[in-house]
Amino acid sequence: MIAYKEIAQIKHVCALEPATGKYAYQENGYYYLALDGLLLKDKSPIISIDTEGEYTYVNYNNSRIEVYSGHTLLKTFDDPNVLLCTTRHYIGRYHRDRAVHEGGLNNIQHPLEDKELLAKSAPYFLGEVDGIIFGFEPNDDEFCRLDYSGDVVWSFTFQTRSDWNDSCIAQPEFINIIGIAQGLLWLNYRGGQLVALDLETGKLRHLFSPGHIEKDHSPHTIIEGLGYGYFRPSDQTIVSISSWGIHIIDASTAECLESYAFSEVDPHGIGAFEDFEDSRFGEDCFTFIGKRTHESSGMRWAGVFDLKTRKLLWADEVIPRDEEETSCRYVAHAGDKLYIKDSQDTLHIYQRE
Repeated sequence: MIAYKEIAQIKHVCALEPATGKYAYQENGYYYLALDGLLLKDKSPIISIDTEGEYTYVNYNNSRIEVYSGHTLLKTFDDPNVLLCTTRHYIGRYHRDRAVHEGGLNNIQHPLEDKELLAKSAPYFLGEVDGIIFGFEPNDDEFCRLDYSGDVVWSFTFQTRSDWNDSCIAQPEFINIIGIAQGLLWLNYRGGQLVALDLETGKLRHLFSPGHIEKDHSPHTIIEGLGYGYFRPSDQTIVSISSWGIHIIDASTAECLESYAFSEVDPHGIGAFEDFEDSRFGEDCFTFIGKRTHESSGMRWAGVFDLKTRKLLWADEVIPRDEEETSCRYVAHAGDKLYIKDSQDTLHIYQRE
């Protein structure tokens, strides 16, 4: 196994960016933002840190968003009507026009420009992938594609809520966009459903589910142990990760290329964990927090699993068993370091030896 050693603990951490290891913490009434070796001090609480491409977005609770490249501040938005988009390439702008729509209207703009992208604002939460604009409305279970005029090109509704009243599995709810490949738009839905829509028409092309769905769907396929899906650009696949194991799906054809249970390929490694959660995907590995089989304690362990070798690379009981009120919340892998935040808001930093 790979060896990691804990090199630091930082208390009162309020935000962690999992892809790069950027974090913020509170100390003596101030908030400190750690960006690429630079420590910035501020009086305003930091809500979140997000990275998309070359930009890092720091979100404060006083309606301020700062945009960085590395540790260089590029632009500051100081406006209560500005928000982060579902995908972070753009900044969202909220318009309180309740005369047009009860929930108000939204638009988006490039983080370094002041011009809004849509000709007219739309009554949806907005996101962007590969230059294509999407909107969703959680209360109506609606997902749609918009053109740059702000008009709806097509809309898709998974199911109405009444369809799920008697169902024994979780009601589907849009979570996020996975990716686009060869005209297929892939979405994650709560309940373990992976949905592929025709990018041009919005028609349902493929639906993968971990269990039976009450309403008939002709493209519906049941896959045991299906979990949260991640897009892997290098081979245009979707990697589904759950406590059961791994499924790898060709994002262009929806063909299931590979499936394996952790209990079969690595029974004494990751297979020794009864449950794990908060998996975070990398190109060749993923991190997780978990609980060992037959252990009554909570999520005290953190680990790294290698997708190429199908083996557990590293695991450690980060939280000692005598700390009964503490557990791991999430773990992130960035470079040669692991960042593990616990339920007491302490950040544990591990260095690869």
